[in-house]
Amino acid sequence: MMILYQLAGSTSSSGGPAWLALCIAIAGLVLSLAAIGWQVLVFARSGSRVRVEMKFGTFLTQNPITFLIPGITPKAQGADVSLSEQPIYLPDQLVTALGPQNLQHLWLIAEISNIGRLPVTVQGCQWRTSRSGAIERRPTSPGVSFPHRLEAHDQCIAVIDLRTIISVLDAPFGATRNSGRDVWPVIRLGNRRIAKGKRIQIPITSDPSQNLLVSDENPGFPFKLTVESVSHVAGRDGALVRGYIEQGTVCIGDKLELVSPQATRIGECIGVGNLGQANQVTTQRRLVGVLVSGLKEQDVSPGDMLQAATGGVI
Repeated sequence: MMILYQLAGSTSSSGGPAWLALCIAIAGLVLSLAAIGWQVLVFARSGSRVRVEMKFGTFLTQNPITFLIPGITPKAQGADVSLSEQPIYLPDQLVTALGPQNLQHLWLIAEISNIGRLPVTVQGCQWRTSRSGAIERRPTSPGVSFPHRLEAHDQCIAVIDLRTIISVLDAPFGATRNSGRDVWPVIRLGNRRIAKGKRIQIPITSDPSQNLLVSDENPGFPFKLTVESVSHVAGRDGALVRGYIEQGTVCIGDKLELVSPQATRIGECIGVGNLGQANQVTTQRRLVGVLVSGLKEQDVSPGDMLQAATGGVI
């Protein structure tokens, strides 16, 4: 500051604009300090920086798609087991060309890279969706075990099979069959820091036939179902009506009415699903579930009739 005052004094004695020179000197000092502070901040932030990239892929040891890599297995080709655990990345164009029906054979891979100067510890990876919350990956999934130390400019992967994700998103009465199908990884680091990967939209993989239920007998008649029980599905509006289809067909979007001794109530089918055992004898009646909006659990009782809405019902 003494230099600034001397500069101001010398300028004043010579008749020049003393205060203008002082302001210029102060501005130069402030800019210099700001530049130094920025360099310190960049240096500190570059100590441990993590970048997460999302990719689709498969593994030789995890039932690869035979038409993508026909006849290639570690045993047949004599490949090293460690090499077989390396992911085979697939471009987005190829994933799109495979179609939604083949997505369950692929893996969603989060490539975690330490692009900083200092090591960082990855505490874990959690896969999340917009509506279903966290999805737990299988214990036998490939990739590193956590916690895992990443040296500078090193990387590791966290993976989850799309079969697990699809089973959650395509649950019969879930809220994600037609929307809310974003999936992304949340990487937990030391000091309570997190890094997130970009969101990936999982296309609808369910067969359109899964959106309807058909009676084994008299499918051409108006829909009727005898109620066995009722419950509420967490996160969904309406009531889940369980029972046996007496006749007809019901699909998502159909207008329905619940006929009970107390009243007749109107609702809309927003979800369907088979609730019977997979190995059930075909001659037995199938227990099914119909999720109906506009109904409450207390509105439905065993013995009620859920049927197609009659004409004139809006």
